[in-house]
Amino acid sequence: MPKDWYEWHDLYNTEPTLQQRLEIVQEYIAYSLNASPDGAIRVVSVCAGDGRDLLGTLKNHPRAKDVSARLVEINSNLVERGRATIESLGLAKQIEFINAIPLPIYEGELISELPFL
Repeated sequence: MPKDWYEWHDLYNTEPTLQQRLEIVQEYIAYSLNASPDGAIRVVSVCAGDGRDLLGTLKNHPRAKDVSARLVEINSNLVERGRATIESLGLAKQIEFINAIPLPIYEGELISELPFL
């Protein structure tokens, strides 16, 4: 088991149990998005990793454009990978990836209908 969080997140690409876990988490996220009232859905994810749980769900979800999110992560490599995914999905105007060091979490609103803690 890697001691580095960046390497650990790479295990999601090869480890069946982690892939299954991610699939279950994404199903819960999709369910929550589907159950949300029409309009904006605000998300805050703390310890977001590279954001693959939310971003992977939004990739093909019909409510993706309703979501605005702040994802907070301490590992700068994971933040950069998450930001690249956000760009590739065309969601940069609505999803912000925040490096938790230094912790700027209180800048702006942190109101959320869908918090990930």
